[in-house]
Amino acid sequence: STTVTYDATLPSSATTGAYTNTVEVVSYASHPDHGDTYDKVPPAQATVTVGDTKADLAIVKTPSGSTTPGSRWTFTMAVSNLGPSDAEGPITVTDELPDGMTFVAEGADWTCFPYDQTVYCVYFDDLPAGDKAPDLTLTVQIAATPDNAMYRNVASVESLTVDPNPDNNESSATVTVAPVPVPPD
Repeated sequence: STTVTYDATLPSSATTGAYTNTVEVVSYASHPDHGDTYDKVPPAQATVTVGDTKADLAIVKTPSGSTTPGSRWTFTMAVSNLGPSDAEGPITVTDELPDGMTFVAEGADWTCFPYDQTVYCVYFDDLPAGDKAPDLTLTVQIAATPDNAMYRNVASVESLTVDPNPDNNESSATVTVAPVPVPPD
């Protein structure tokens, strides 16, 4: 009798459910007086059940620097899936714009829908474990505010897959409105 042990890894795209592996063993013996013999052992099965999939999404928001009153300003958000499972799409970023900022446009690969001061941006594909979604770039209009005003802007990310670590699902950026340069007299 021989015991054979092996490890198997399910892909990160595995969904909730039962996975069964079936093994069949056939032995062969050659005997000078009796000829060749084959023995077939009844199949053995091992079943593993996969529970809820989990995908740790993270977001990092990066501002493009300072701006001036009445101008446009751009910031970029990087969304990544730290695993262990694939994140089922759609992936949604919710960006709460502060008063004084108005949504203008989004970059490629994401579709954004503004509603009052909230912008909902959707990436419709699944996001595999260990991968990063295409960067989300938003352009906003800055109100004609007083010089040195500061705006803090917060965005969060979520998907249909359970996130085991909500601590990295939110990121913020602060923009300072610089004085408009005054030409010399």
